[in-house]
Amino acid sequence: MNQSRIEAIAGPLASAWREGGTVPLVADDLLPDGLQEAWRIQDALDERLDFELVGWKVGGTSRASMRALGVDHPPFLGRLYREFTKESPARFRLADFRNAPMIEGEFAFRLGRDLPPRDAPYRESEVRDAVSAVIMAVDAVDTRWGVHPFDLPMLLGNADNACAGAFVIGEVLDGWETLDLATLPVTLHLDGEPAGGPPWEGEKRCDLRELYAALTWTANELSRRGLGLRAGEVVSTGSPHEPVAAVAGAQAVIRYGDVGEIRVTFEG
Repeated sequence: MNQSRIEAIAGPLASAWREGGTVPLVADDLLPDGLQEAWRIQDALDERLDFELVGWKVGGTSRASMRALGVDHPPFLGRLYREFTKESPARFRLADFRNAPMIEGEFAFRLGRDLPPRDAPYRESEVRDAVSAVIMAVDAVDTRWGVHPFDLPMLLGNADNACAGAFVIGEVLDGWETLDLATLPVTLHLDGEPAGGPPWEGEKRCDLRELYAALTWTANELSRRGLGLRAGEVVSTGSPHEPVAAVAGAQAVIRYGDVGEIRVTFEG
């Protein structure tokens, strides 16, 4: 891996995180040479920020997303920090974002015990046993790069914490152990009006088994990197519906069928 390239990208990103503003897209010779280098850049960014970790976001967990990006595992993995995480009902200032954040209601795992780094890979059964609950969550997608997050190359998105903008933690999804998460309707409303169309279906959605597979991959990837997962952390697992841009002053409500809901407002 190219240490000078890692430093050249992590430094400006850290400044943008702390001081505001954006970072111009890098020249081709500075692009990370793969996901592992992109995550090394993210690790270097984390060292500079020294923020409090509350969990991880995993993106592109559906079969359709992985196939579209030509990978056999989730293509996005980034840190969630206390500095931009709130509990529902949450309020954020729209002026603190570079773009109108893209709102995604998600399923997130809460861990009940540690999954520390080790030599042997974790079995899915071990990872399942470490989960204490599935919670409702909101991932507000944004980036410090000077483009819309959905226009970013995958590698640069991963370098910037997988485009983490803000995060909202909701309540436990009642009956999560037996719910069919692949068909549970997850719908987004802005000030009471439906937004973003119907929930995704088929290969765009994940059932609980597929979400456990994504969590197991995450545990092993973080173990390989010497990081691991800790009890109390949350791991968000991608959205089951079309992302919707935040509107200044409008309250976003994501409903999980008749089981529960989560709320966030981006104030103008």
